[in-house]
Amino acid sequence: MRDGIYRLRFQSPLGWGTGVLHIQGGRVWGGDGGFYYTGTQGHEGNRVTLEVRTYRHSQGRGLQTIFGQDEVHVRLIGTPDGDRIMCEGTADEVPGAQFIVELTWLTD
Repeated sequence: MRDGIYRLRFQSPLGWGTGVLHIQGGRVWGGDGGFYYTGTQGHEGNRVTLEVRTYRHSQGRGLQTIFGQDEVHVRLIGTPDGDRIMCEGTADEVPGAQFIVELTWLTD
């Protein structure tokens, strides 16, 4: 996984959303209209791993979380395919919840 800015699309049984991530030197920052994210990025063999915490920054209509709560510790694992990475995810605070995330590289 190369450093840069990524578009992210995520979906769970509770809904879907979009946002952006910036990855630089193993650190992750990002957000969307209602939340910001911070975390780390690593590797397990040829797979990419991300550990990210979500935090609410704004209230408003349409700014709902796909987890049912604002602050969660998300774990993602996926395999890069060109500029795209499809990841499967879990959230520590929502046992049994699974979701998918598509990361698409945009620019450095």
